Amino acid sequence: MRNKIEWSNILAPIANRHVNFLDPTNNWFLDPTWNSFIKEHTQQYHFDLCIGTSMGAFGALLYSEVINADHYILFAPQAFVNKQRWNNIGEKHSLWAKDLSDKLNFQFDTKSSKNVSMIYSRYHEDREHIKLYKSLGYSIEYVETENHTVAYALAEQNMLLDFVLSKCKME
Repeated sequence: MRNKIEWSNILAPIANRHVNFLDPTNNWFLDPTWNSFIKEHTQQYHFDLCIGTSMGAFGALLYSEVINADHYILFAPQAFVNKQRWNNIGEKHSLWAKDLSDKLNFQFDTKSSKNVSMIYSRYHEDREHIKLYKSLGYSIEYVETENHTVAYALAEQNMLLDFVLSKCKME
């Protein structure tokens, strides 16, 4: 299993300040305390960019109104996780089997003006997530990778920073 992407290292050439959020409980940032925690740590700043991968991309989208960044780059954001596929994870991760799309429906109407880039692998089985996000009005971009870890594939090819810069015109 790969380590989590160290966004602060990758974005160091363009990021003077940054805030990283990681949900150590793997509960998709759904604990009610996240809203106040994120607000407390972001309200005094203006953010050019909010970026996330998979569950982190879901969290970035879920809290987009609190973070209020100019650009959102979301690599393969999940909206639900198939219970049968993840039944080996165990009961402590029961939220992984929950349909999270109702949370996104709530947020969508208020954030339609955001500059959101959603990026998925052309060949991975994220089709149901893509279908949901398209139904909510998001456009999807595809990259030529073979699995869900789109950002990792770009990082391994030393293309991630350039990709991010191209999406938010921060050069």
